[in-house]
Amino acid sequence: MIYALLHTHDVVARDVYGEEALRVTPPPMAPYINGDELDNSDAAELQHVTRVRLVQFQKNTDEPMVCDY
Repeated sequence: MIYALLHTHDVVARDVYGEEALRVTPPPMAPYINGDELDNSDAAELQHVTRVRLVQFQKNTDEPMVCDY
């Protein structure tokens, strides 16, 4: 039984994180998308984003919503 669970875990991990896994993020449209110039020597080092972590914040109701800059 434990072997079957470990095998299932390995199959799911391979399907999600493997080389042939479906990528949901398209490549960047421009190499300078963040405002930085890109040298030709660094072009081979570009990597695609494969995972995104979403973080939710809760506003404290006592805090005013004011921008001070």
